[in-house]
Amino acid sequence: MGNCKEFDPTGISNYYSNKVRDVISGLKKKPAIVAFFANPDEGKIRIAESIKRACLKTGISFELSQVSKYDLEEEVLKANEDEAITGIIINYPVFGNRQDEYLKNVILPEKDVEGLCHRTRYNIFHNIRTTSNGHKPILPCTPLAIMKTLKHLGAYDKRLEKGNRLYGKAIVVINRSERVGRPLAALLANDGACVHSVDISDIQAMSRGPGLKFPKFKLISARMSFEECLNNADIIISGVPSKSYKIHQKLIKEGAICINFSSDENFDASIKLRASVFVKSLGELERVMLMRNSLRSAIQQSNFPPLTHSK
Repeated sequence: MGNCKEFDPTGISNYYSNKVRDVISGLKKKPAIVAFFANPDEGKIRIAESIKRACLKTGISFELSQVSKYDLEEEVLKANEDEAITGIIINYPVFGNRQDEYLKNVILPEKDVEGLCHRTRYNIFHNIRTTSNGHKPILPCTPLAIMKTLKHLGAYDKRLEKGNRLYGKAIVVINRSERVGRPLAALLANDGACVHSVDISDIQAMSRGPGLKFPKFKLISARMSFEECLNNADIIISGVPSKSYKIHQKLIKEGAICINFSSDENFDASIKLRASVFVKSLGELERVMLMRNSLRSAIQQSNFPPLTHSK
């Protein structure tokens, strides 16, 4: 079908997995993750067991801890204080309401290896690339995996300064979840792209302005329809959790890069007639980015012991 290349990110996954393993082998203190489950779900536990096996292969300790949702906050606070634990994960939903947002911020930012806490999101939205102690902030795993894929595909222009290398690119992100879509759109916009963030309710435009005159992206209401956004996009990234949702080739620009991060395939097979590259799935790359975050978090804590929350 056309000249479209279907790209498998396994090579990127293997590269970072091997790199993480090599670095960990030289560390005295190994990364150690505890993953809390307050609402056991057999499917999610199987996924967690798979992540555990992958982590153990790279030298990362990984403990699955099942606790009552009413005891979860106390257990997270204990893990915050435990110097042997360098990374904390909570399996969501816990309460299925705004209490879950609160729980994300109970985890110390230094131990938030999934990059879901308020400080991480603040750093992303405000284009803060170095923390006060000189470290690079942890980034959420799926957005990070997508960015690594785009860099591998050559979407980032190495002739430009770091932080500006998506300048001139038009990108559509179809998903505005707090976990993936919104931080991803912000990261891409802060790297210089003009991003249209699409949600079921509206479309928002994000960019750093003409000539990248702003230090961080500005958010405005979109002036284009959804179809116009797709027709103009150099890169289309979709994560709609629906088997019936499909993007057809007639909507996309000739030569566009199309990336699917939903468990459902959001792109119709016809897009290969017009797309230059199609990424059907991120595969193992998301969990490899979790391991990369875990390593980075452990190294940062060894240099700067994490601050503890006030009692």
